[in-house]
Amino acid sequence: MRSILPFAVVLVALAYAQGQVDITLIPGNSGAGAVQAVVNTLRNSCAFPNDYHFLRRLAFAASQDGTDPDTYRLGFDGGIWQVNQTLFQATKTSAMLVNVWPKIQSTFNIDWSKVQWSDLRKPLYSGIAAMLTLIRLSNSQIPREAERQAGFYHDKIMPQVANSGYNFLQIIKNLDNECSTNVLDIAFLVDSSTTVSPDNFEVAKQFASKVVGDFNIGPNDVRVAFVTFSSGYKPYFDFQRYTTKADVQSAIMAVQKVEGVTDTHLALRYASDRLFTAASGSRSSATRVAVIITDGRSGNNFEAVKNAQALKDRGIILFVIGVGDDVDSTELISMASSPKCTHVQELDDYAELNSLISEVRAVSCSVPGLDFGMYTFPCTQQQTYSVDTKGVTSIVVTPRSGFVSVYGSYSQASVNSGNPDVVTLATSSRPAVIYISDKNRPLYLSVRSDLTQTGQCSTDYDVQIVPTNAIKKDANNICITNGVVRTCTVLDILMALYQVSRPNNLGFPNPCDPNRPGYFVYPNNPFRFIYCDRSGNAYVVNCPSNYYYDDLSKDCVKGFPPTIPPTTSTTTQKPATTSTTKKPTTTYRMPNTGTTDMYVLQYFPECNSTAYRSGIRFFGYNLNESKYIQCSGYPGLGVLKDCQEFHKWNQDYQSCVYKEIVIDWTKNIYQSTPRPLDYLCKSGEASIFFHSHPTDQTKYIQCDEFGDAFIKDCPRNEIWSQLLSTCVPGIPARNILG
Repeated sequence: MRSILPFAVVLVALAYAQGQVDITLIPGNSGAGAVQAVVNTLRNSCAFPNDYHFLRRLAFAASQDGTDPDTYRLGFDGGIWQVNQTLFQATKTSAMLVNVWPKIQSTFNIDWSKVQWSDLRKPLYSGIAAMLTLIRLSNSQIPREAERQAGFYHDKIMPQVANSGYNFLQIIKNLDNECSTNVLDIAFLVDSSTTVSPDNFEVAKQFASKVVGDFNIGPNDVRVAFVTFSSGYKPYFDFQRYTTKADVQSAIMAVQKVEGVTDTHLALRYASDRLFTAASGSRSSATRVAVIITDGRSGNNFEAVKNAQALKDRGIILFVIGVGDDVDSTELISMASSPKCTHVQELDDYAELNSLISEVRAVSCSVPGLDFGMYTFPCTQQQTYSVDTKGVTSIVVTPRSGFVSVYGSYSQASVNSGNPDVVTLATSSRPAVIYISDKNRPLYLSVRSDLTQTGQCSTDYDVQIVPTNAIKKDANNICITNGVVRTCTVLDILMALYQVSRPNNLGFPNPCDPNRPGYFVYPNNPFRFIYCDRSGNAYVVNCPSNYYYDDLSKDCVKGFPPTIPPTTSTTTQKPATTSTTKKPTTTYRMPNTGTTDMYVLQYFPECNSTAYRSGIRFFGYNLNESKYIQCSGYPGLGVLKDCQEFHKWNQDYQSCVYKEIVIDWTKNIYQSTPRPLDYLCKSGEASIFFHSHPTDQTKYIQCDEFGDAFIKDCPRNEIWSQLLSTCVPGIPARNILG
C-alpha cells in the first residue's frame, strides 16, 4: 500500500496555475492597469523613441483610459487611444513607419502589415497604432514638455475641436501627480567641473529643486541627498539631513560651484559605499534613485562604469543626463539602469533640463527593487516592490502578527486583488513562500493588510529573499517555472527540505510504476528513502544528519532507527540469536489506528529487502488466517494485526475479505457450509456473477470479486431464472408438486 504524500501538505495558497493572462491583449479591456501595462511594455522594449509620457497622457485624454462608455462603440475600432480609421491606415502606408515594422515584429511578434483596424480593440495594438501616429505626425520629434504636447494635440490630433490643447492640460493634471510609491530616496549627483558655466550650474540646481517640489518630503516619505563632483566630490547633505520640502530646496539652491575636472567615478563610488547606506539615512525598503547630471566624460571611464554597476547591483536606479557635445554616449549608456532608452537622456543644453522633470519623476515613482536579504515593513504601509529574479529565488513573507494578503504580478506594478498572477495568505505561524525556479522577468509584489478586518496584521511583516528553494512544510507554497504559476509538487517540497538525486541506476530493481507515486524504504539504509513520481522516475532522498526514514509517517524523523536484526531468506527459518544480539521488544504506533493503539515490533522473515523493493508491505500469518503481518519501516520488523470479524486474510488482494457464506452482513449472520466454492464463486473474477441456489428456487447466489457468496432472496411470488439471470414470476417446483 502506497501513500501519495510523505507528510500533511496543506495548500491554502491560491495560484492562477494556468499561466498569466496578458491584459494588454484582451479585446475591449480598459482601465489604468491596462493602459499602464501597454505603456510599460512599449517603453521597456525600446522599440520606439521616447514619448515623454505623451502616450500615457493621450490615453487619459482620449477615452479616460478606455472607461468612457463610447470607447468601444459599435462601428468604431480605435480602442483606448481612439485611433480612427484614417490615422490607422496611415500607419500602414507611411514610408517612414515601414522601417519601424521589423522592430514591432521582433519585439512583439506582430506583423503590422497584416493588422486590421478591428485589432485595435486590444489595448496593445491600439497603443502601438497611437505610438506610430505620434512618430509620423512629429517626424520622430515627439515634444517633451506637457505644454508642448498640448499644443501638438491641438494642432495635429484634434484641430477640429476648439480649445483642445487647453482641455488636454486640464484633463492630465491629476494624472501627472500619480505615483506608485511614497517611500523614495533620491540623490542628485551634479557636475560642477570647470566646463560647466555658473549659469548652467544654477539651471541644474533649479532643475533638482523643481523635481523635489513634486514630492512630499519627510522622514517617512521622500528623502533627498545632494552631491557635486569635479576634482573629487563634495557631499552637501545626505538623506537624513533635511526633513521638509522648503529646507531641501533652500539647501539645494545654496550649493556652491567647485571648479575642477570631471571625477564622475569618485562620486559614484561615494554613492555606492557611503551615501546609499543606513548610516546616511537611506532605506532598503525605499525606491532608491541616483540622478546624474554631467556635461562631459568621466576622468576614469572604467571606474565610472564599474562603480555605477555596483550601485545597480544593490537595486539603486541610475538616471543619467548628458548635456552638450562633449559627453560620451557609450559611457552614459553603460552607467544607466535598464531599459537604457528611458534611463539615458542627452540634451543640447542645460535649458532643456526642465523638460525632463516628468521623466525623473516617472523613474522615481517606479517600485523599489528588493535584492537578496531580509526586509521589514509596517503592515499599515501599502507598498509594491519589485523582485528581479536572477535565477533560483524564494520570497518568504511572514507577518509578526495576524495575517496579510500577498499579491504578485508580472505585468502590473499596481498589483492588487483585481489583477494578480499570484494571490496567497501569510500568517504569523504559516508564512507564504513564492519559489521561482528559473530566471524570469521582475515580479511585482504587494503585501496588504486591512485593519478594518478582524485578525489582520497590525504590526510589521518580514520579507526575506534568498537564492535558494525555501519551500517549507508549514507554509503556503507557490511555485513559478518559466513564468507559469503552479501548485508546488511533492518533489519541489522534498528538494527544498532534503538532498535529492535522480540516479541512472539504483543498483536494485526500480520499485516505481507510472501514475503511482509513492515512497519506498531504501534497502539496507534507514537514512534514505526512494520517492517515485507519476512518471515512474525514482529519486533518492537523503535524510539530514540525526534523522532516519520512518515508512509509516512517510518522512524523515529525528533520532536513530531501532537496532535491525540480521536479514534472512524468506525460505528458511529465523536463525538462532544470542542474548547479546537479540532485539528488545519495542512498542510501535501504527498509522490510522487512533492515538492509543500500540503494537509490538517483532521479527518476520517476510519483511525482507526483496519485499520492500517489490512494494509489498502485508503478508498472511501462517498460524492464523484471521491475522496478517504489516511490515514496519525497518527491514525484518513488523507487527501482527487482526482482520475484522468474519474476515480472513487474502494475499492476492492484500486485504481481509469474507470467507463465509453471507446470509445477513448487517447482523453478522453467516454459515460455514457449503463453502463459497460450492456456489461457483471464484476469486479474481473481473465482474460480479449470479448463480442459482442449490436447494431453494426463491433464492440466488451473488458472487463478489473476492469469491465470497451472498445469499439473496427473490421478491415474493418470484423464483430465480438462471437463463435470464434474474428473478421472474413463478412458484417453486416443490410447491407445485405438493
